[in-house]
Amino acid sequence: RFETSTIRGAVVQEYSYRPRAWKLNAIRNDPYDYHLGVELETDNYAMDRATGGRIQSRITNEQAAGMRLPKMLWVAKRDGSVSGPEFVSHPATLSYWQANTTKLSKMFKMLVHSGFRSHDNDHAGMHVNISKNAFEDSRHLFRFLTLIHGNAAWSLKMSQRTNASAEQWASLTYLADETRRQSEVDRVMPDDNSTAPYWQRGSTRRYQALNCPTGQGRFEFRLPRGTLRIDRFMKNLEWTVGMIEFARNAPLYEMTSLSFMRYAQTNRRLYPNLVKFLDERFPALTTSGTLAAGPDVTASVVPGDGT
Repeated sequence: RFETSTIRGAVVQEYSYRPRAWKLNAIRNDPYDYHLGVELETDNYAMDRATGGRIQSRITNEQAAGMRLPKMLWVAKRDGSVSGPEFVSHPATLSYWQANTTKLSKMFKMLVHSGFRSHDNDHAGMHVNISKNAFEDSRHLFRFLTLIHGNAAWSLKMSQRTNASAEQWASLTYLADETRRQSEVDRVMPDDNSTAPYWQRGSTRRYQALNCPTGQGRFEFRLPRGTLRIDRFMKNLEWTVGMIEFARNAPLYEMTSLSFMRYAQTNRRLYPNLVKFLDERFPALTTSGTLAAGPDVTASVVPGDGT
C-alpha cells in the first residue's frame, strides 16, 4: 500500500490549461439534458488534531493526480489557493456521476490514505459548474438564486462551510437583496434577445455563491465545501440538481428551505445522498415531508466540519 516508488504519477497541468474540447458524459437514455462539471480542490497534507501541526502526504502531487478515477473524466491542475491538485472534471450528467460512484469512491479513499485532504482546512471548495441550458429562462434562474440567498442560514449549513469561508470564497451576502438579485439575473440572462447572449455577460463578482464566468457558457456554484467523502460529494451534486429541478416548476413563494426539503424527501429515489444528509442534519424533518415537534430546522447554523 505504501510503496510510493511504485505509484505511477501523472501530469499536473498549469491553472490556465484547457483541454482542446470538453467531453460531455452521459448514460444511455439519460433523463438529464444538462451537465455538471466539478472542480475539486485538495491539500497535500492532513492536520494533526492533537498538535495542530501538518502531516505531509506520503506521495507527490503528480502521484495523486495518477489516482484519478475514472481516468478520462478528470484533469489535474495547479491552483494557488491549495497545496494539492485541483481535480477538474469533464462535464457529466447527474446520472453519469451516480453511475460511477464506485470508481469515485476508490479514488477518494486512495487520496485520503495517502494523506490528501479537501475538507480539513476550510478553504478548499467543490465548485459545481452547471451548463447554461439547465435554466429555462430568467425566471427559473431568479427562483434558483432566491432559494439559495433567501435562505442563507440553511444554504450555509447545507454547504458545510463556515461563515468566514463562505464570505471569502462564495458569499451569500450581496445577492441576499432582492433588487440586486434581479439585477444579476438581468445581466447574465437577459430576456431581450437583441442583447448579448448571457454567457457573454458574466457576473460582476466572482466570489459569490453562484458565479457566471464571462464568455464560458456556464454557471459556477461555488458554495459547497471540498470533500473526499463519496456520500458528501454526491450530496453536493444532488443538492445542486435538486434545487434546479425544484425551481423549474415551483412558484416563487415556495422558494423556502422547508419546501425544498419536502420536495427532496418526496423524491428520495432521485437524491438518496441528499436525503441521507437531510435526515442527519435536520432530524425534525420527518420522512413524510412534514415537521415533527421541535425547534425550527432553519433557525441555527452550525459551522461546517466538512465531514
